[in-house]
Amino acid sequence: IINYGHGNVASLIPSFLDAGVNCLRTPERIANMDAAKLREKYGKNLLFISNFANRALIKGDEAIKEEFNYQLPLAKEGGYIIGIDGIIPVPFKNYSYYVTLIKSHACE
Repeated sequence: IINYGHGNVASLIPSFLDAGVNCLRTPERIANMDAAKLREKYGKNLLFISNFANRALIKGDEAIKEEFNYQLPLAKEGGYIIGIDGIIPVPFKNYSYYVTLIKSHACE
């Protein structure tokens, strides 16, 4: 069962898991919801969809690559689908670079 929400719901995660909710959709990095850190605490009992810090997309290629490299190990581990953690206006070239990075690792 997937919880879709925004903001910091870390204190609710034990209750979510007890109720059968085992996936967070769009945990926001800006709200201190870091999927890699939450994975350390809850293991693969908690799955994630989207935790790529959307602010990196504003900053440009270097920040996008840095954020992608931070997210990639978790995605390779399984139980995490890389996606942007919220919608904000970004330059198309930055979004295109993000998509290129995703595609370049899609079959690994």
